[in-house]
Amino acid sequence: MGRKSLNRKRKENPKKRREWVIILYPHFRDFGLKDLRMETIAELLGKSKSTVYEYFSTKEEIVAEALAYKMEELMGFEAIVSDKGIDLTVRYQKLMEYMIPVLTDISSLLMEDLKTIFPDLWEQINMFYDHASQVLETYYLEGMEKGVFRKIRPALLSLSDRFFFQEMVDPTFLKENNLKPEEAFREYFELKFNGLLLGSEEAANH
Repeated sequence: MGRKSLNRKRKENPKKRREWVIILYPHFRDFGLKDLRMETIAELLGKSKSTVYEYFSTKEEIVAEALAYKMEELMGFEAIVSDKGIDLTVRYQKLMEYMIPVLTDISSLLMEDLKTIFPDLWEQINMFYDHASQVLETYYLEGMEKGVFRKIRPALLSLSDRFFFQEMVDPTFLKENNLKPEEAFREYFELKFNGLLLGSEEAANH
């Protein structure tokens, strides 16, 4: 039989909840969520299960808080891309610099477990991708209106970013292509802003 929920009143302490999921997150990232148990959570926190239940009603609630923690980090990209006080290409470079540590701290194992075990929470990931695409489309459109970017459909440009960022959470992709995250971002940036074809002078030197 499953564990009956406790009828005690939960403690409303957002700071404590956040502190705990920051401790727990590396375990979620490295080992996934498939075999996650409240006993393991309590052990990682150095607390009793009854103490954990004072702040979280269920395992899913803990995972949801951990996801909220990472989503807040991911959403930091919007302020960078939307900062019109910074040159457009510098903005994109800053975006890349910001996203490297954030994305490499998310594992494909964690993402897959979210998708299969917690589909309701996975929807938040999809919503983030959709929102990020809209923000990036606005960014590209701004560049086109200013005459900085070529007139290419913004939806296609943001879609390429979406695919790229999704691959960055997959260590297999990086390993198979002998890439470090920093190298992948640098080369993607070069492709995005300098294009694939060499100029006449560059071609002559190759």
